[in-house]
Amino acid sequence: MFVRFTGTDVDTANASTIGSFQGDALQRIQGQMQLRPDDTGGAAILNTPSGAFGIVIAAGSTGAARMVSNAAPLTQNVVSFDADRVARTSTETRPSSTAMLPRLHV
Repeated sequence: MFVRFTGTDVDTANASTIGSFQGDALQRIQGQMQLRPDDTGGAAILNTPSGAFGIVIAAGSTGAARMVSNAAPLTQNVVSFDADRVARTSTETRPSSTAMLPRLHV
């Protein structure tokens, strides 16, 4: 556990009081891509990846990719990824910490 001083956080302007605790967190990671069947109904097409997702075709270029599946009925779905569903997330990656009041004794 890390020790932080009390006072106002420069980054967020939030005040820390003596003994306050802040848990660890992972910076939030998100992404999504569309999954739709092709016109033959024998394969699905992954396209428009964003955020944490990307598509690389066998030839090494990026773009849409076919994925063999049972595509009936012909509807489009979205595949998404969000670390917030399974981990403590925040706008920053940080360890757990407790606030203390620094005191100089002379």
